[in-house]
Amino acid sequence: MVRQDWSDEDLVQQLKERNPDALETLIARYSRELYYFIRLILNGVGVAQDAEECVNDLFVAAWQEIETFDASRGTLRTWLTMRAKYIALDRRRQLCRRQVHAVQP
Repeated sequence: MVRQDWSDEDLVQQLKERNPDALETLIARYSRELYYFIRLILNGVGVAQDAEECVNDLFVAAWQEIETFDASRGTLRTWLTMRAKYIALDRRRQLCRRQVHAVQP
């Protein structure tokens, strides 16, 4: 169940307690924004499904590694955005390598 009444601090606490509603709320709150951000990074490389897979990978990583979030270093949004950036850049490199290998005889 998506909880609109939770602040990001509440959300982080619930994620650390492994509350499935927290993951659902995190996805509902940030997936659209992060999808568009990832699409910008991929910038014409790959297809929409690649961006969707990056978003999925991001939320799996957030669920598994929420303990690494440090509120003194930034907001939850910033933490997710930075993770999304690196996931998308890795996917971009993979896709570019595949395209190079596909072109070579």
